[in-house]
Amino acid sequence: MISWDYCGDRLITVFSPRQVRWLRRQLTDYQSRLDSALCGNRVDPALGVVLANLSGGLDYWLKRARSTAAMLLGDLPDCGGVIEMVDVARRVAWVWILQEIRILVSAQLGVSVGDASVKLDAWLAEIVETVAVAGDFLFVSDGLHDSHFLY
Repeated sequence: MISWDYCGDRLITVFSPRQVRWLRRQLTDYQSRLDSALCGNRVDPALGVVLANLSGGLDYWLKRARSTAAMLLGDLPDCGGVIEMVDVARRVAWVWILQEIRILVSAQLGVSVGDASVKLDAWLAEIVETVAVAGDFLFVSDGLHDSHFLY
């Protein structure tokens, strides 16, 4: 189960340790793909789906995405599952990168983003939506449930 709460402007999210490990693997993989693209290797088909809607400024975008992914990796706890999104900018960063990971994972699975049959996509979509509208909630708790497919 994932729980949500506020402490001032901070959105406090509690994931299971298993979900944090999954997020860490995905962020690390995404960061590695971005590093490869920054080194000139732009033939990664899954990353190509993420990059498909960009027009111009690709190197700037890759560097910015890379640094944002690194920052979010730093937000992940070493133990437990508490993540504090300290302000609106941090929540926007989480929404951006999780949406990119959602696109990347869908491309790797060979499905469309939003495919209702893919529980992982639905889980990521719900997290993205909850974080995106977090400022509209005074308190959100137990909004998302732990899923059996995250290892």
